[in-house]
Amino acid sequence: ASAPDPIGRGRIALYVQMLDAGYTAPGLTTLSDTDQYGGVLDLPVTERIKLVGKADHRVEDAGLETTAAELDLAWQIDRYWTVSTGARHDRRQDDSVVVPFTQEVGRRTDGIVQLGYDSHRRWRAYAFGQATVQKSGSRDDNERYGLGGAVRVTERLAVDGEVSHGASGPGLKLGTTFQESDETRRYMSYALENERGIDGLHQRRGNLVSGARTRLSDSGSVFVEDRFQHSNAQNGLSRAMGITLAPSERWGVSANWELGTLIDRPTQAETDRRAGGATVTYRLD
Repeated sequence: ASAPDPIGRGRIALYVQMLDAGYTAPGLTTLSDTDQYGGVLDLPVTERIKLVGKADHRVEDAGLETTAAELDLAWQIDRYWTVSTGARHDRRQDDSVVVPFTQEVGRRTDGIVQLGYDSHRRWRAYAFGQATVQKSGSRDDNERYGLGGAVRVTERLAVDGEVSHGASGPGLKLGTTFQESDETRRYMSYALENERGIDGLHQRRGNLVSGARTRLSDSGSVFVEDRFQHSNAQNGLSRAMGITLAPSERWGVSANWELGTLIDRPTQAETDRRAGGATVTYRLD
């Protein structure tokens, strides 16, 4: 579960994703044809209360089927304090001919409460607690407790981080942002989490991301980003770059390219990745 951000504008987002067997991306490998669809509803109820609903359904051909639904509520108590709470229910079912004995199947419901404070000066902080309120099958508990925040060290440098611990082990997030100039922003972050991947197996995962984004003009920007990932299953280093253009107030065009190598730790097999993407956007009133 993830408690929502402070009150802001509402939004609705829907997505459909269809992946062929063998598709690979950072943190994602599909051994069989996979379909995934879902959506997000972000609804400000009042000036101080916001409601967020999320739903996701993923089906692997003759494999794992997962369904998840989440409902979060945020209350802006005053200018400084925010209380957020949420609940998430998910179901895992494996339709494989031979189900691995390490596979997690069944249902689980998690709840979370988060208290945040924003000084509206140079720092903000939050504390959260998450607990499993119901589970079935072979599902494990998902308790987690942690502290996080962000500090603006100078007018150009900001640091944020989070530490947590729970049933699946310790977690750590640390990031920095440096506004080099009015046009260029550099960033670096590292996240270490002990979680279960889409295959249902324990994987201690780490991601180190370093990059920069430069605004070429009021209608264009470019970025370059390096990512190193490591886990019990695979290590990899990749680089991505791209450009975004807005020829008018309504139209947007972007393109990106990524190249890298993944190494399977048990077998030392290498996977070379070359991927390109493009997006065209049109905005209504």
